[in-house]
Amino acid sequence: MTFCIPDKFHSKSILEVLQYNPQTGYMKWIHFSSKQKALDFAFWLNFTHRKRQEAFAVVNGPEKDFVVMGLGDALEHEFMVLNPSDGDYSFMSYQEIEAIRTDDEPLKHWEEITGMLAVMDSEFLRFILKAQIPLDKLIRYELAIRGFDEHGDWIGFEASKKLWLS
Repeated sequence: MTFCIPDKFHSKSILEVLQYNPQTGYMKWIHFSSKQKALDFAFWLNFTHRKRQEAFAVVNGPEKDFVVMGLGDALEHEFMVLNPSDGDYSFMSYQEIEAIRTDDEPLKHWEEITGMLAVMDSEFLRFILKAQIPLDKLIRYELAIRGFDEHGDWIGFEASKKLWLS
């Protein structure tokens, strides 16, 4: 069994993770052997597609694997849905971090996030920990000075500062 969604039902931002079959005109979803990786990917898609109000879920795949697909499609076909996390990674274990960092084909968002740290000089990393620098506040300030809201819509610098720094 292969899960397909016609290309008119997906957005351009997820094309890079889908495989297109020109003979059928359908997009074939990528299968994941790891349940956690599939859930992480579905959560990332839900986050990046929040403005479109598109929802994604994980279903059991045909070969003891996991497939990310549109929640509506999963419910329509009456698949058992495994919903992605609520987005709280604060309890992530070192074992889970190791799995992300040693993955031969990491998800793009994890690659970007861990890549920022991987290229930073170790002395800066030690300083951040020793000084307990509030990274969440630095990120909020950075978002505030860009002038956008939580959905990436322009709201102006003052409104953005009020939103992110309150």
